[in-house]
Amino acid sequence: MIKKLRNRFVRLSMILISVVLILFFGVMTGVLFMEETNSVQETLKTYASETYFSRYFVLGRNNEDLNSFAIDPA
Repeated sequence: MIKKLRNRFVRLSMILISVVLILFFGVMTGVLFMEETNSVQETLKTYASETYFSRYFVLGRNNEDLNSFAIDPA
């Protein structure tokens, strides 16, 4: 009787510990995924913004400069 009760207690304890660990790792994985997704989104927004590229390129020049490289169809 005591041996059966002890086995039941050990089994229940292991199941509860397993559930807690699975929930913990699941939540931590979700949180880390969300943080990394937000970090990537912010990095992409930074690279896509005009202020980032304006440090390296002259943006907003007039159309004459841009058209000077085009092939004249006429």
